[in-house]
Amino acid sequence: MQAWLAVAALSAAACQKAERSDATGPCVVFADRLVYASKQTYSTPRPELAATPNRLLAFDGAVAVVAFDHELIDFFADEHQLLALDTDGVIWRTADLARWSTLAVAMNLHPRSLAVLDGAVYVGTLDSKLFRLAGWTSPAT
Repeated sequence: MQAWLAVAALSAAACQKAERSDATGPCVVFADRLVYASKQTYSTPRPELAATPNRLLAFDGAVAVVAFDHELIDFFADEHQLLALDTDGVIWRTADLARWSTLAVAMNLHPRSLAVLDGAVYVGTLDSKLFRLAGWTSPAT
């Protein structure tokens, strides 16, 4: 498992460096898995994954599985949690990729992005506004 974690850390760093400079690049290491979003249908010898557009996938070093089975807009991970924003405007939270809970419903804001800064959750909207989720902070704070 240690070897896989080293590979996962390098893979996440490579994804992060290639795409974006922040910690929420297209793939992150979370709960000992490489987590990434599928953005469109794609060819794969694994037909169960080919039909997973806009889903959150988790790779454990051997197998990739759907970790979040809702259509995904964005996700954000820190060392304590992973947040996912679905197309219904619902923000979901997990600490382990197995159990998900609803953090907030923001459909009226037309959310498009998520971030956590200094323990506060922020939502970016379709009309370029930024909202802080009231009454909620990260478990780290």
